[in-house]
Amino acid sequence: MPRDEYSNPLLQNFFIERLNQENMKCMKWFLRHKDKIIKNAPNVEDCKHYTTEQIAQAQIEAGLKMFAEQNKVSARFRRKSTLKDEANTTTVNEFFEKREESPIMEPVYPKESSILYTELSAGGGRNAYLNTRYRKLPEEKYTSCVTTSNMYGWKINETELKSSPRKHNRYSIFMHDLFRRSGAYPDPPDSLQPTDAQYSSCLGF
Repeated sequence: MPRDEYSNPLLQNFFIERLNQENMKCMKWFLRHKDKIIKNAPNVEDCKHYTTEQIAQAQIEAGLKMFAEQNKVSARFRRKSTLKDEANTTTVNEFFEKREESPIMEPVYPKESSILYTELSAGGGRNAYLNTRYRKLPEEKYTSCVTTSNMYGWKINETELKSSPRKHNRYSIFMHDLFRRSGAYPDPPDSLQPTDAQYSSCLGF
């Protein structure tokens, strides 16, 4: 197995010699320009030794100044007075207002809710109530268009083309599957029983 090249003594000695040569060059350059470096160096007495708390405080103050400038710029595009909906707000005190969310669905009419309590068979009142709610348009049940599936027919009653939900949406599909336009066809020959009476069923023997 080959030995690592960095563990080779010859290579290690080469690295040591190169480092010593670079250090000697740096020392010679410093001694040659020593007077010039000391002359241009800042005075130690002028240096301020800041603590970590002072540095953190300076960063916070700089951030506050930046936020203050951004607030002044955004104030130009901000509303001068907030919009208030008196119907949907409840004033707790003069400093705090709690906003109540508007309901998603419209309230059910008493005529429709009374169907639940009619004397029908088990579950009949519930089915009758759901059928009456199903026949209503989406804008009659919801305050706004909640789902994307209702966007196509939303407020369709306000247009000139009046329409209403169908009673049997899949009626035409069932009619097309059960009945044919040209009449009923006879059964295919493979579904008929054999005319020859001499036949036996396979019992697996």
